[in-house]
Amino acid sequence: MPYLVADERLDIEGIIPHLSKAILTPGTTLPGNINFAVSSLVNEIVADRGESYALYNTILGALECSKLEIYRRMVSPYEDKKQKQNGDVFKSALPLSQTTLKDFN
Repeated sequence: MPYLVADERLDIEGIIPHLSKAILTPGTTLPGNINFAVSSLVNEIVADRGESYALYNTILGALECSKLEIYRRMVSPYEDKKQKQNGDVFKSALPLSQTTLKDFN
């Protein structure tokens, strides 16, 4: 979970604006830059800690949870907004506000 206490965030928060600026360099490819930054970070961690299944499992778990949290907090609300603006593609689906757990059984 990305919700670290304030003291644990300090060192990391200090470098994020610089990393973001480098990733967003005009004339470069955004997907490639993001992939390079994440892969390089993982490489540094593995080089420091040493290879082990447990470490790879921890890294992949953190990446997966990051992906899910980004989807939950950023992508899903954006999709909900666009659904309201442009109409639902699933004509037979109930609006989210009208669904209950029994609808999924």
